[in-house]
Amino acid sequence: MKFKCLFCLFLCTFYANAQTRIKPNAVGNALDESFVYNAQKSPKSMMDKGRDAISFLKLGDKNKHKQNTSGSRAETSEAFTLETVNGDPITNIDVIDATKLIFFLCGMEYDKDTAKMMAPAVIESLEDDRLRTQCAKLFGMRVTDKDIEKEVLRLASMNNTSVPELEKRVLSYGISLKTFRRNIKSRLVFQLISQYLADNDRVTSAELETAKKERQALVASKRYLISEIFRYDRSSLEKIRTLALKGFDFQTLAENFSQTIKVGKRGAPKWYKITTLEPEVAARLKSMKTGTISDIIKTKRGYKVICLIDTAESGKVASSEATYKVLKATVVYRSNLFTKKDIEKIEGTLNAISQIETAGNLKKICLVNDIKLEEETMSRPHPYYMEMIIKSKESGKPVIAQSMDDPNNLNIVMYLNENIQIAQIPDEKTLKEYVSEKKMDEAFTRNFKNLKRMAHIQKQIDNIRRVTQ
Repeated sequence: MKFKCLFCLFLCTFYANAQTRIKPNAVGNALDESFVYNAQKSPKSMMDKGRDAISFLKLGDKNKHKQNTSGSRAETSEAFTLETVNGDPITNIDVIDATKLIFFLCGMEYDKDTAKMMAPAVIESLEDDRLRTQCAKLFGMRVTDKDIEKEVLRLASMNNTSVPELEKRVLSYGISLKTFRRNIKSRLVFQLISQYLADNDRVTSAELETAKKERQALVASKRYLISEIFRYDRSSLEKIRTLALKGFDFQTLAENFSQTIKVGKRGAPKWYKITTLEPEVAARLKSMKTGTISDIIKTKRGYKVICLIDTAESGKVASSEATYKVLKATVVYRSNLFTKKDIEKIEGTLNAISQIETAGNLKKICLVNDIKLEEETMSRPHPYYMEMIIKSKESGKPVIAQSMDDPNNLNIVMYLNENIQIAQIPDEKTLKEYVSEKKMDEAFTRNFKNLKRMAHIQKQIDNIRRVTQ
């Protein structure tokens, strides 16, 4: 099964609300197919090191679904300004495009009512993006067209497609290429400046030593990988949390709606010791299970919703980072050429496989039915397989899940064993990047606060009402 990376690298059955991702579901109407887990959308991994720009959904046949014409550009032929940020306008078309992009990144079909509910938060997000871009100029750094095109090419390559095909799929969602590239630009700013600091030895040996000690203390404790969405007002956060519970990817929502000042990694997942968290967050975290989303947490600064992505015991790597040995196979389930008799036969085989409790019996039944079964070692498994591994480990039986790429294919995974390694302190290069990002974020935060305080924002109240009501 081919993996196609996601537009920054979001998110997953194992890392978000598991109930909104992979769940038992009958694929047909008349047949009992409870042995199949229907992967509703392509999961995204917050653990991927390449998650440094914008995460794409898998760009396969799934994105060729019929489009809801109510979300097309024809819906709003008249462009009008909602507000200007230091003279830089935000129009109704900008809001529509940005909203569609969120639907696209989350693998959700456009819904007009949901889009209207999102509109106020989208406007605020666009306002902050304008300010972040303006703030970047204070560092004498800018993202060029060449930088953006290079990133577009990289994203197309990661998704096994060409740039024209990638752009075609973006346009098929009713998203303008201007919005697409602007979204890339807003995230590249942070990366370019941080990389500049790291590459030019702007990190001292004392700072590296401090960072090393911090990491040593972190891995020596039980720790929690958390993504968060922060808002100053509760009402908007309640709407955003509702989107997450409906199946919108949590990390995509965090990147677009969290009102933290970070330029490119708003709400980005981060490891914490429980003692370094805000008391209100720490108290809520203790009762949460991995893969769940909290209710709204009131803090001193505002309101938060957190997603507990993973946990790691003292001195150990997280379960999502462990190495697993599994038995794995892929079978064609509902080919267009299959007869009813073919489907009944493979269904009987799959039902039998779902009840097997030993690896030896799985090998035998696959051999008899000419199913190619392979033993495979998975290090840092893709979340799609991570979910299957966990379910198989808990049940002691194989797990059968619908392929993310082809609804006619089913993947079979049986957990054999795992190797939980000792946690390692990052190498000097990684520590240097960590310190650079931290310094960049602190400097950017100071400048952003000043810029926002002095920003001239002119709102067109009547026009805003037309979009949000």
